[in-house]
Amino acid sequence: MSDTVTPVKKTYPVYFYVLALFIPVLFFAGLELSLRLAGYGKPLPLWEPLSPDFPHYRILNDSIATRYFPDLTTAPSPWPDAFLKDKADSTFRVFVLGESSAAGYPYDLSSAFSQEIERRLEILYPGWKIEVVNLSMSAISSFVLLDLTEGMLEQKPDLVLIYTGHNEYYGALGVGSSISIGNNRWLTKTVLRLETYRTVRLIRGVLAWVASLGSGGEEKNGTLMEQMVKEQLIPLHSPLYQAGIDQFQGNMEDILDQCKAAGVPVILSTLVSNLGSQPPFISEPVDSLPAAGQTFSQADSIRKANPELAKSLFIRAKELDLLRFRAPEAINRVILELGTTYSLPVVRADSVFGKASVDGIVGQDLMTDHLHPTAAGYRLLGKEFLEEMIRNALVPAGGARNLSEAELDHLADLAVPTTRLDSLMAYYKIKKLKMSWPFVKTSPKDGLLVEPENRKDPADVYAANVVNGRKGWENAHVELAEIYQRNPQTQDLAIREWKSLIAFFPFNDSPVKALAQFLIRIGRVKEAVPYLYRLEKLNPDAFSSKWLGIVSLASGKPAEAVSWFEISYRRDPRDAQMLYNFSGALFMKGEIRKSYQIINECLSISPDFPDAASFREGIRHRL
Repeated sequence: MSDTVTPVKKTYPVYFYVLALFIPVLFFAGLELSLRLAGYGKPLPLWEPLSPDFPHYRILNDSIATRYFPDLTTAPSPWPDAFLKDKADSTFRVFVLGESSAAGYPYDLSSAFSQEIERRLEILYPGWKIEVVNLSMSAISSFVLLDLTEGMLEQKPDLVLIYTGHNEYYGALGVGSSISIGNNRWLTKTVLRLETYRTVRLIRGVLAWVASLGSGGEEKNGTLMEQMVKEQLIPLHSPLYQAGIDQFQGNMEDILDQCKAAGVPVILSTLVSNLGSQPPFISEPVDSLPAAGQTFSQADSIRKANPELAKSLFIRAKELDLLRFRAPEAINRVILELGTTYSLPVVRADSVFGKASVDGIVGQDLMTDHLHPTAAGYRLLGKEFLEEMIRNALVPAGGARNLSEAELDHLADLAVPTTRLDSLMAYYKIKKLKMSWPFVKTSPKDGLLVEPENRKDPADVYAANVVNGRKGWENAHVELAEIYQRNPQTQDLAIREWKSLIAFFPFNDSPVKALAQFLIRIGRVKEAVPYLYRLEKLNPDAFSSKWLGIVSLASGKPAEAVSWFEISYRRDPRDAQMLYNFSGALFMKGEIRKSYQIINECLSISPDFPDAASFREGIRHRL
């Protein structure tokens, strides 16, 4: 007989297992509640008011990029491209999705192709409120665009334009990016959806901190382009190469499915790269594939003798480049296939740029660097998008002006607000970019600074200072305008600087008032009238109403002038100039007694106001 005791298996009540199951849930729920109470990781709203003065206008949240760049101290920002919160029936609204080349880099928003479209639509459809809203940002991938799509569609766009695909490898959440959640598309989408939970934001922050410890705690430096790269070598047809293509196709399908479900039409575009003026960044033979640089040199040697063959070799050299800052041709094939599958118009930007380039090979005549167009290139792209919109009847209904292509081109060119300062800033941005990796083997460790090439030219000096971070964009334009105003020979340059500021900050009354004041001061009062009316809409004050009254009086419209002066009088009853002209308008209208009363007020404020005393005597004889 055995002495061993058979152990009795202990049983637990059902609630014990239920409690054990819910402990992790309760833990994370408690953590989430604690983080919320502590104010940690507050989710960013997608849209925010333009400013306290314009609460009815919305812009993309200036800090939204921190959602996709959690470990960068200086994340890229979207342009403050505003639209009305409540869309009116007379509004035609277009949203633009893309990356830096859709945002207009290295120029400012005024040179982006979206603005070219807006300028042309405003010329063609003067009876419509045109909103072409650019949501593009630098260094993002299609994951970011997908994340923005639902909120974008809630704003009831009439059309969506998409120019994207260059950043599937090194943009935020790209397959070879330093900012990535991994190459599983489902996982990345899930994490982005869960970003509203503070716990998820905490975990991402901890992971970023751990990653920084693994890198020795060193801060990332260099250009944004350099900071975004994790996997430098991505050979053609490699698993990582194919992962980028698959990621792009999947995300684009999701975007287009959402647009289709919302009934919002879309126009796609193929991508453009600098083929003939940009050698491969990293050239090494891989397996049976030749080195990209060898193919580029071969293409360069025959470009004059056989441009068609040279073009195909330049494309091949881009494909063999191991550093994938330029979208492979497979991305363009995906875009064309999506156009067919979803029955969408596709702008053939690669073909259009090729036809406009020397020998049909896209190079430095239309490209500033490896993939960003020149100002002329952006205008060309905007024009092509608009023509595709017109061909597919995706424009405002009715009321179009009957203009020839040449007339529209001329009017659109006149409306471009870019100044010499803007062009020089773009030039120095590209110069600074090309001073760093991957355009050179190693970025300078002592920082990237550009020196003005002509210190006697104030625009040149200001441009370099802005690019070096020593001067703000807005202050540079303001100070340069004030310098130009002092010299009669540069007054037109001053006007152009103010117009550039107005185009960039269309809801800021300061440059509008400054330009109106300057035009009046130099005797070009008629040119000031549109800006005076604009002031009345933005921030009406005694200045704008007074001068609209003076203009009406000079035009022989005393009744209209009196109406403006009455408004100005309510705003500032102690402006002697306004009172003098107010009295004159009343006199011309036949209101002699009131005219006499107002001229007396003028003289009581300014006894020596020119001609006021003699005018009063003339009125007295009519009483």
